[in-house]
Amino acid sequence: MDRYQEEKISELYMQMLNPLLIYAKTVLQSAGLAEEAVQETFMIACQKPESLLASQNPKGWLVLTLKNVIRNQQRTKARLSKHIMDNAEYRDLVFENECATYDDYTSIEYSDMVSPQDFAMLRMYVFDKYSMLEISKEFGISVDAARKRIQRACKKLRVCEEKAQKI
Repeated sequence: MDRYQEEKISELYMQMLNPLLIYAKTVLQSAGLAEEAVQETFMIACQKPESLLASQNPKGWLVLTLKNVIRNQQRTKARLSKHIMDNAEYRDLVFENECATYDDYTSIEYSDMVSPQDFAMLRMYVFDKYSMLEISKEFGISVDAARKRIQRACKKLRVCEEKAQKI
């Protein structure tokens, strides 16, 4: 990115930060997730400065990019949520016992697939709507480490589900 592109993106950042944050908070219902989405939007802008600045409407480009980032976040969470709750037969067996709770189910279902800490992080991200920053602070790790651990846990769960479906 050259100096001109840096200056233009900085100007757009100053002009669009608050409107984008307001939009993201409204859609995501979480300040932390909204901040992550906007940060990712500007990261994409910095990776594709030519595309942004060649646009007839750079502000609109940022809004569309934010919408796509939010859609991808929601799609990922929906897919993870579906994966976690898909095993209906086993879940029904566990819940037939009046003392069983969702936590009983998840600890039984996933205990041998991912570590309890990784599953707790995954659950915080998917169900409790924590941002990566909040999760990283909770577990005393970097944001990148939290993101990678959640990504690896998702991958392990997907692989286990694929193996189970082949049986």
